[in-house]
Amino acid sequence: MRAVAMGALATLWACQPPEVAKDTDPASSSSSPTDPTTPGTDTTPPDTSSSPTTPTDTAAPWSEDVDCSLLLDPPLTATRYNWVPGSEDFTFSADGELLNVSGGGLKATPFGGPSQLLVPLSAEPRGARLLPDGRLALAVAADGAILLVDPATGGQQIAASGVNNPNGIAVAPDGRIYTATSNGQVVRVDPASGAVDVVVDLPGNSFDGIVFSPDYRRLYFDEEFGQIHYVDVDAQGDLGEPHLGGRIPLGGGGFSILDGMAVDACGNLYVAEMNGTVWRVRTDGTVEDLVDVGGVAIIPALNFGIAPVGGWRETALYVITFTGSIYEIEVGVPGKWEPHLPAR
Repeated sequence: MRAVAMGALATLWACQPPEVAKDTDPASSSSSPTDPTTPGTDTTPPDTSSSPTTPTDTAAPWSEDVDCSLLLDPPLTATRYNWVPGSEDFTFSADGELLNVSGGGLKATPFGGPSQLLVPLSAEPRGARLLPDGRLALAVAADGAILLVDPATGGQQIAASGVNNPNGIAVAPDGRIYTATSNGQVVRVDPASGAVDVVVDLPGNSFDGIVFSPDYRRLYFDEEFGQIHYVDVDAQGDLGEPHLGGRIPLGGGGFSILDGMAVDACGNLYVAEMNGTVWRVRTDGTVEDLVDVGGVAIIPALNFGIAPVGGWRETALYVITFTGSIYEIEVGVPGKWEPHLPAR
């Protein structure tokens, strides 16, 4: 296992400490001063003018108490399950089922299987994430489209077309879709209005994985040959200039390229290298070779499980293969909140 402290990667988190990583000691409370310069920190006091004696719940839906000291150190173990159909990406529903498109249709797999066909589909998407309304957003590179599919009714809608090679997908709390493309762009799609905007344009890159930070004030995306990039997001959802954070030291070989990304509730970043290696970048910038799943596994995507429903553990990272299996890696802390889930 490789673990190296990389100064360049540390800049990804230097100006944004993970605000959800809270001390479990009651003496450490929100009464401590808040740095107004920290991106993602809301310093506006709650409006209590209507009823000064009534507490006002101002917690963001992703706010939670997490004991980040429970984060496990490598080397970690990967447990393989063979009852999940292979695909390039997957996500978990609020009902605790794994959703992915495989073998000609959208399928749902409870923990332990078996899989059930929900919607027949000819599309072979590269990215898949759920919107707040429960529809599944799919990046269909062959069609240059973002396809929306309702798992409950089977209804389908094209949210955007003419997108050049859409790949990974991330969804903001407001329901807007961000897709990383293999031509060096990040494209934002508003499924309500149909607006399509290029929000990052870095020609010469091939972007793949994309994910928000726990507080949704930073958007990470990786370039297949090792670079990690990020942009900061303001309170209105507008993006700043892209920054180069650093590099994952790839292992070499034909499938030594970066693919899917995930973030835990403490702000640590997880990246799949298709050759079978899962990397973690801690909030202090330390890069860790977390686990090598071994064999001939080609891993395009990874995601945290969902609790309390189903058997997919919220403190476990799940890594899928193209060939039809999934690996479970216990990391000790849960994944970040996603917009289709209830507030924590």
